[in-house]
Amino acid sequence: MFKKEFWNSSASKLKSVKYLALMGVFIALKIVASNLYFPVSENLKVGFSFVLLAIESSILGPVAGALSAIITDNLGFFLGGGGVYFAGYTLTPVLACLVWSCFLYKQKITVVKIVIAKLINSLFV
Repeated sequence: MFKKEFWNSSASKLKSVKYLALMGVFIALKIVASNLYFPVSENLKVGFSFVLLAIESSILGPVAGALSAIITDNLGFFLGGGGVYFAGYTLTPVLACLVWSCFLYKQKITVVKIVIAKLINSLFV
C-alpha cells in the first residue's frame, strides 16, 4: 500500500482515455447520487453516494480517485450547492477516497475491509 508502484499505477490511469472516460462517468454518477437520499428527520438524511466513491476508489486507486473527488466536490457545489464556498471542505472526499483506496485498490475485497473502511470514514473523516 505504501510502495511507490501502488501510487504510480493509480497515477498512470490518468494517461489512459479509457480510465479518464470512466472517471467522468463516476463524476456524473456521484453528483447525481449526492442529491438522492432518504430523509429520516429534518436534519438527518441517508444517502448512498459513498458506494460510488468506494467502487471508484477500488478501480482507479488513490491518485486518480482523489482527483476525481476534487472535481466532483467542486463541480457539485457550482452546479447546485447552497451556501458559501469553502475549499477546505474538498479535503473530506479526498481523504475518504484515500481510505477506500487503501483498503480496496489492488487488494482482495472482503466484507471486513469494507466495514472497517466505512467505519474509519464515518468516525474520523
